Amino acid sequence: MKNMQAKETLHITGIFSVHKMHFLINKYADKVLRENSGISFSQFFILVAVLQKKGISQSEIAQYIGITEAAVSKQIKSLYLNDFIARKASQKNQTILTIKGQKIVETSYRVVENSFKKIFGVKFDAQKNQIEKTVSQMLPLLEKALEK
Repeated sequence: MKNMQAKETLHITGIFSVHKMHFLINKYADKVLRENSGISFSQFFILVAVLQKKGISQSEIAQYIGITEAAVSKQIKSLYLNDFIARKASQKNQTILTIKGQKIVETSYRVVENSFKKIFGVKFDAQKNQIEKTVSQMLPLLEKALEK
């Protein structure tokens, strides 16, 4: 790193900052959800995936949220036992939300949203919208690069 130019060093620092922010957001959201909703952040993501893509399979969930099928399988068992999800009668490998699952997603979303508003203050909505816009522009580019 000694021979790196300042611009390259700043770029690596920026990547590290994004990585660290991702880690801290996940850790904080997991803590808040466990304390207030009784579910993990991973479980919340799975429930959101099931909500957004009705009848989604476990392998599709894994691909959609970027975790292993084994991790999804473990979380699905817990969500099923807690009556947050059910298996679609016509196809046993497809998952749907129960009414209880829909309610926990709505409650958990508000819990996470309000918790971050407490941290970031009144500017949270504007900052969140700006970040969402930037990320939504960058994600397709990264996904396309991975396909090559």
